[in-house]
Amino acid sequence: MDKQTIQNWVKNHIELSFGRSSGPGGQNVNKLSTKATAKLSLSNMCALTDDEKDRVRLYLKNRINNEDKIVVQVQEQRKQLQNREIAIERMTNLILKSLKKKKKRLKTRPTQASKEKRIMFKKIIGEKKKQREKVDYDE
Repeated sequence: MDKQTIQNWVKNHIELSFGRSSGPGGQNVNKLSTKATAKLSLSNMCALTDDEKDRVRLYLKNRINNEDKIVVQVQEQRKQLQNREIAIERMTNLILKSLKKKKKRLKTRPTQASKEKRIMFKKIIGEKKKQREKVDYDE
């Protein structure tokens, strides 16, 4: 699924609410509702298969509430419209990131050169430690 498709779907199905924000804004903080809270129902996302929904639930488990909705709050900007756009963008990126499959790690072995380098450094450190030993001056 591409970003544009998900972003359009999010824009059409997102529930936005606004509240008073903390942070920058001076006296506007006390008067205007600039904080944007975006909620997106995961169970109503017909654009995703059940496996993809499960992957999103697993990846975003700390952002999903009891109603099976993904919740994102934004209060970075002083304007409601900017916070709204950031919330939509952030929601889209979270969904995309959760849908991306991780590459399986291939087991690798250390090269001969890296083994030799490691042993060389161990010998250098061993020599340093030998020089720290007590010296017997009686001999």
